Amino acid sequence: MKFVVVWTIKTCIMAYVWQHVYDSLQLDVSVHPALLTEPPNCSYKHREKLAETFLEGFNAPEVCLSVTGLMAIYGTGKTTGLVVDIGEGVTQCVPVFDGYLEASSLKRSDFGGEELQMYLQKILCDMGYQMTTRDDYEHVRVIKETLCFCSLDPACTEITLGPERFYPAEALFNPQLCGRDNPSLTDLVWSSVRACPIENRKSLVANVILCGGSTLFPGFPER
Repeated sequence: MKFVVVWTIKTCIMAYVWQHVYDSLQLDVSVHPALLTEPPNCSYKHREKLAETFLEGFNAPEVCLSVTGLMAIYGTGKTTGLVVDIGEGVTQCVPVFDGYLEASSLKRSDFGGEELQMYLQKILCDMGYQMTTRDDYEHVRVIKETLCFCSLDPACTEITLGPERFYPAEALFNPQLCGRDNPSLTDLVWSSVRACPIENRKSLVANVILCGGSTLFPGFPER
């Protein structure tokens, strides 16, 4: 699973990033509790190591770990809803009812923004553009984030894009475009709703919350 990492490397990177954040904000870590979000299916060992990093590495007075979906829905002022979280490597549907996570109804797919970016890179290569270096991959990311959109109708180098602009977002609804057999976003959402008690489904469908970088495509909420 993608969140399983080599902790000796992960800890060093995370420590560097957070130290930079604290330094930029001119905050004294030792007097500010840390609130961290995590996937709903994080292992105990993963959570323990994360807390240890902040409590012992940064000397934070307190650490609170909370599920990303819960924080997303609380941020809207609601306590009931279906959180659709599309990150770099994982898409998750997190049903929340009256402030509690419906863990048995949670659905996830190892398909996210990274796959969309690789798909866009392939499209550009097929169009004749050379996209082979790390810098090229960064250019693809910028193109994805600034030019691509979600079509409401699913049917020093200048790069010209036509309908290719909506292909990456379309892959969320049809992963087979990338050669993947992951469930579509529509199927994932519906599967999560159906796994919830029938009396809760109407409230969940009426309160769909989007979060994660790959939900920021123009047209995505309407789709």
